[in-house]
Amino acid sequence: MNLIENSTCKITVQTQQGIYTEKGTGFFISKYQILTCKHVIENVDGNIILENCHNQNGLMLTAKVIDSCELTDYALLELNEAFESEYFLELCDSEIVEEENITIFGYSIDNQGQSAGERLKGSIDREIQGQNLIQDVSLSILNYAQNSNYDAFSGSAVVNDYFQVTSIVKYQAVRNLSSVSIRKAKTFLERNGINVKHDQIVSFDLFKNDVFVGFGDRESECVVESNNPINNLSPKVIIESKRDDIFYPRKNFDLKELIKHLRKDKNVNDKLWKGWIQILTYVEILKGDYSDANHISINVTSKELSNVFGIFSRKRDVPIELYLNFYLTEEKNYFNIAKMSIHENKKNQIAKHTCNIFNSNIDQFGNTNKLVVDISNPEHSGPSIPNIKIGALSLNQINRAVIDSNSLADVSINLKKIFEDAIK
Repeated sequence: MNLIENSTCKITVQTQQGIYTEKGTGFFISKYQILTCKHVIENVDGNIILENCHNQNGLMLTAKVIDSCELTDYALLELNEAFESEYFLELCDSEIVEEENITIFGYSIDNQGQSAGERLKGSIDREIQGQNLIQDVSLSILNYAQNSNYDAFSGSAVVNDYFQVTSIVKYQAVRNLSSVSIRKAKTFLERNGINVKHDQIVSFDLFKNDVFVGFGDRESECVVESNNPINNLSPKVIIESKRDDIFYPRKNFDLKELIKHLRKDKNVNDKLWKGWIQILTYVEILKGDYSDANHISINVTSKELSNVFGIFSRKRDVPIELYLNFYLTEEKNYFNIAKMSIHENKKNQIAKHTCNIFNSNIDQFGNTNKLVVDISNPEHSGPSIPNIKIGALSLNQINRAVIDSNSLADVSINLKKIFEDAIK
């Protein structure tokens, strides 16, 4: 919360009548640039004064208008003085997702007519469509007081759980606030050289930091190895191609419902995509194939009995292609989930070597021995399915094998071994 508050300032303007009046809120998007609403700084015939900036320490700060936009009610300001804000917020052209958590900090007018900094918590209510309005986002605010004056919240940043600004407060209605999305104002922002982050689903950028923290000497090596997969796949591609296979047990979501489910829980969202970065990195290290998110595979060897003239003799190493299914589970019992998935594969008589990998937001989930079933001749399957096996692993088990490795070459050996053990 401190980042949001420390990036926010109160805006007072001198009107054409020479009167100073508290008009609204703004927030820093760089060391010296501020975003607010256009209507906040209209009819200015003097100074635009910024107050309550972090570490302002009594310094008089004023700003000038660099550009404004009638279509979105956005205004870009720039400091006149040699002052640099230590704190500023990044902008994101996020999709408008119902029930996504939001935080707002602004300057409301209290019963005595004074403005005081206030934090609002809530969620996105809905996208406003087809009403010929400037604002396109309706906000649901916890403990919203209909008799309170939220006018001075105009220009406040609407911030998601990742401290990204997704819209700017514009209007107070009877039952809610509304805002104008960064997505709608993207043309105006880019025209002024302002960096706008892509929606988090478009790339792994929001999730790639700290993925391998705690991996010791292997951390930097894994970060380098992760570059190719995260630049060639994205959460968007994975969701669109594996919508029904993101979770286990499977959730019957359409695309919009799936994104909504993830945005409502930052912990689950983070765990899902950081886990994907980890498993794709390991496939990269093993020189596997992740070009199709539905058919990720690696090459390993399997011990198979030789069959000469119908007589089984000694075991030999046989190269095989092992397909990896990667799931996030919100269940607590690893064994139950692993056995359920194996039973499902067995019932469906899969025709390829498969390892089901389970990620979870529960610490130590799946830190246990392997679970392997040989389904080369499942009961009631009819004709034999030759040498088809399935195993299950948790992502925690795989991560542990990486952490325990002494070099990147050792990582490759240990990864290969843990997958080969899973299908013995």
